[in-house]
Amino acid sequence: MALGTVNVSGVMQSDIEEVKQDIQYVSDLIGEEANKGGTVTEGTVMAKLNALLDKFTSGGVGIKKVQRGTFQEKPAGGNTANDVTITISEVNPEKTFVILRGGAASGYASSPSVVMGYLKSLSATSFTYGGARGSVTVSPAMINYEVVEFY
Repeated sequence: MALGTVNVSGVMQSDIEEVKQDIQYVSDLIGEEANKGGTVTEGTVMAKLNALLDKFTSGGVGIKKVQRGTFQEKPAGGNTANDVTITISEVNPEKTFVILRGGAASGYASSPSVVMGYLKSLSATSFTYGGARGSVTVSPAMINYEVVEFY
């Protein structure tokens, strides 16, 4: 199946044959026993590729776990009394980040308002959301979170 066209006018037939041989050589290496057992940094190019493919398909690289949930802010924040601590399944904080999303409506016209809270801390089994809303006219928001841990 052709994916496009290539202008080969002026190209010598011997050059085309050489490219075909190179492609066939690389194709023959795929699955060859000598090109297995490599690591990401050791072995032939094909052995390295096979090692990477094995890691991708066996969970050695990429996202390990995603935890999602929702919580409600406490009334007007700005001090530790307004922090919210959420318990999560155990993660490695060095390989984890937290996404916080949410919104609130102002008490005046039900217009959208920005949630001003922030991730205050993250431990192996919990994270703390620091409430930072400065107005009592804004209703406490529902905050959605995602805790994403990598291998």
